[in-house]
Order: sequence, then structure tokens, then C-alpha cells
Amino acid sequence: MLGHVLDKTLRRYIVSQDKFCQTGPNSFRGNTMTCVFVQLQCMPGQTYSVADQIYEREIISELYSTSGEFDLLMKIYVPKGEDIGKYIHDHVLNIPGIARSLTTMTFTAF
Repeated sequence: MLGHVLDKTLRRYIVSQDKFCQTGPNSFRGNTMTCVFVQLQCMPGQTYSVADQIYEREIISELYSTSGEFDLLMKIYVPKGEDIGKYIHDHVLNIPGIARSLTTMTFTAF
């Protein structure tokens, strides 16, 4: 049952990703954005609520549930020149239910 619910939820995020890609991935290739991956550890029982709130804010390119220490992995494009820490703090970390985060910046796509 949980697998079915998870599949249904993830399909929503894939649709969101497709919508996002249609509206401007080419601008990202022009070095106007910085690609950042953020892992989130949620408080027990809060993962779906956190994922829904992230989805509603329309700030992500991709969002996945993960196994291990962190519950969610998201890919965000931050506008060049923006303070990445402040951007993530202002747009993501103020969501109730997030216990901890880990941000990984990217440099070159191969």
C-alpha cells in the first residue's frame, strides 16, 4: 500500500519536473543558474507533508524520496549571484517538519 502511495506521490513530482523543464532548462545551460542538490532529514511522520510543501512552492527541478540518513533529495537551480545558503534558508528550510539538511553544490555536468 505504501509503495502505491509513494509511486503516486512521486509521479506528481515528475510532472512538476517536466513542467519546470519546459519552462526554461535551456536558460540554465547558459550559466544563469547554479545547480544545487539538497538532502533533507524530516521529523518522524513528516516526510510527505514536507514534500507536499516543497512541491507547492514550485522551487525545485526534481524531488525524490531516498533511503538512508536523509528522507528527501531535491535538485534546485539557484539564480547566479544569489547567496545559496540564504536562498535555501528562505525558500526551503522554513518548512515545518525539517530536522536537518545537507547541501551539495555542483560545478561541472558531464
